[in-house]
Amino acid sequence: MFNSMQDYMDRIITKEQLLNDIITSEEYTEATPEIRNRLDLYIEDLKDAKSFEDERVLLGFDYITSLGVELTPIKLFDLASRVGGGTIPILDIAELTAFIDSCIIKKDDERLLRLAFNYNKAIPDKSVIEDYYINDNNVPYLIELACNDLIGLHYDKITDFLAKSNELEELKAFASNFTVPNVDISKVLDRIKELEKN
Repeated sequence: MFNSMQDYMDRIITKEQLLNDIITSEEYTEATPEIRNRLDLYIEDLKDAKSFEDERVLLGFDYITSLGVELTPIKLFDLASRVGGGTIPILDIAELTAFIDSCIIKKDDERLLRLAFNYNKAIPDKSVIEDYYINDNNVPYLIELACNDLIGLHYDKITDFLAKSNELEELKAFASNFTVPNVDISKVLDRIKELEKN
């Protein structure tokens, strides 16, 4: 249901598809009679919404959960690490830490990156994430992390690690896409020159 709502906001599916997805969703079919009644009223409000802005309010995660709809941890994790932005669940740091730990245990590099992006402000210290990519020698994901001006990164540690890499093309991509002000990337630039000579 929630993924369909995001797909509708991203204009991937039609409103008719969205309404059908809500009615056939597990959240609807397995709801208590009271919550199903709330969802029926909600569906009518959604049908009657006159503008996309009105629909955006109705499609917000917090609005739906205020109706009493609950998510399993797996579905919550899926929404929290969704690609494409849009409305994401509000999670406390304990929940986010558990999701980050799960990604690291499962070596789910992409979802870990999505959590860092989607919860940039909610995860003020991303050292666990950057350390994971460094320890795994995952240069592409570390560069993706560093080139998006996220808060809570230790750029000196990242650039020191990258300056030891042998991945010339990745380092060039980093040098041309890195825009964080006041961060010295001269070691990386020196490494690029060194690799180009060989």
